[in-house]
Amino acid sequence: MTDATLWLPPGTSFGRLDRRIAQVVHGWSRVWFGGDADIVPGGTLREAVWSKARPQQCGRGGWLLVPDEATRTLGRLALHLEPGAQETEADRATLDSVGADCLKALGEALLADLEIESVKREEVNLAAPVAGAIWKIEYARSALRLGFLLQEAERAALLLRLMPPAERRPPVVAPDVALAPLEVALTASLGTCGVTLAELRSLSTGDVLVLDRDLSATSPLAIDGSRASSGSCAIAREADRLLLEIAEPIIGRNS
Repeated sequence: MTDATLWLPPGTSFGRLDRRIAQVVHGWSRVWFGGDADIVPGGTLREAVWSKARPQQCGRGGWLLVPDEATRTLGRLALHLEPGAQETEADRATLDSVGADCLKALGEALLADLEIESVKREEVNLAAPVAGAIWKIEYARSALRLGFLLQEAERAALLLRLMPPAERRPPVVAPDVALAPLEVALTASLGTCGVTLAELRSLSTGDVLVLDRDLSATSPLAIDGSRASSGSCAIAREADRLLLEIAEPIIGRNS
């Protein structure tokens, strides 16, 4: 299995993600119960409390772990009711319905705030270790205990999104400075002469070909034999040498 934490900069702490999840859970519990639920990061799937928990996926890589009676307990908390033996089947059905709505709201809040993808594709096996983390969600007024599980890849990706953007620094060496010593062959295209293959084979010493360009006209420049997209020069003569006088620069400078 790939270690997703290798994506992260050295010394990165998951505390930023822990705090963000805690904020979501606290906001959810205030709306539904009027108080803050406790949330503790760092649990594992091997704890007995999760052995019979039902995983409810709230997005790719994220699950709510719901032990038995947790849904009904949420219903009591939301309705501010104490557990009682006088509950009828209709009462319990109502509590289960309210608790299910409460769980749905928590999953949607986590999905939206943490930007978890809503696509649901994977299955989680609570009988086997899972590379990830569990946050325990408890409420002091009752025996409520829920879990929120994130796979390792999602934890790392979420943390990267929560981190401030990396500081942009200038390159150690500017490109124009680094390339300055590079030598190229600058040539001028003096002209061309169109011939057939038969004429080409019959050429011999002393034959004269007429170019399609006068030396007084500007000629396009080439770099290492390849014609440049811009740049031209005039041909001049000095003693027994030909000179190139730049008429149009290649890289847009007038010198």
